[in-house]
Amino acid sequence: MVVLTAVLLAVDGLLLWRPRFSKTNCGISFLHVAAGFIAVVLGFALSTPYFFLDFGTAMQNLKVEARSTHIGAEGLSPIGNLCFYLTQAIPGAITWPCAILAAVGFLLAFWKFQAKQILLIGFVGVFLGGISFSPLHWHRWIIQVIPVVVLFSAGALDQIAIAFAKSLKASTGAVLSGVLLLTSAWPLYRTVIVGIQGFNPSTRVLAREWILANVPSGSRIAQEWYTAPLAGTDYMLFEQFSLASGRTLEDYSRERYNYLVVSSAVYGRYLAER
Repeated sequence: MVVLTAVLLAVDGLLLWRPRFSKTNCGISFLHVAAGFIAVVLGFALSTPYFFLDFGTAMQNLKVEARSTHIGAEGLSPIGNLCFYLTQAIPGAITWPCAILAAVGFLLAFWKFQAKQILLIGFVGVFLGGISFSPLHWHRWIIQVIPVVVLFSAGALDQIAIAFAKSLKASTGAVLSGVLLLTSAWPLYRTVIVGIQGFNPSTRVLAREWILANVPSGSRIAQEWYTAPLAGTDYMLFEQFSLASGRTLEDYSRERYNYLVVSSAVYGRYLAER
């Protein structure tokens, strides 16, 4: 979110370049600029105190997040990463109709030369450009810009409803409600499905119940992440992110493991790679 300081700097620049500012007002404005950036530092320190209290761990976490290899999230160039965010991550998060509406909203902001909206677009652009230079690409890295993108979707939706209402000589509210219902249908359906799934035990819990009922006590089990939660049972457990990492089937056999438990959340990444 440090990208937001670039937007703050752009706002300050616009204010300072306004011709109506006198020398006295410019002095006050520079004071305000300094106060704004001090507020940024203080806000970060108050909301993230352990960055300073445990700086070593903070840097280690940043190094892990900046690593260059992770199965299923590597192998793209900066341009490839940007295309991934624009054509997969964002549409996957808000649906293609909303993504198209957001693009229309961006174009309307430039066409009407709306300074405040263009600043927000600049935030989205700089943010996406920054994360695209990472060797990895993740769907979750776009969470910070999704609210802004959806704002532009709503803005475009509003303008389209007004245009349709005028051409059809209908109520703007009625047209807006109808278009809003159409664009919300698929996200609403997905939300309902997730809610229904939440009422039932997860596949991990079902796997645990099956293992407890069918696998003899004391068995040696090697399992991947995202599989059955077996901590606290009397099985002899070995767990790592991927069972394929650093070991072969022969290794597990030689080490006398009785069962291997794998997860599609892990092996699916290998199958997705060329």
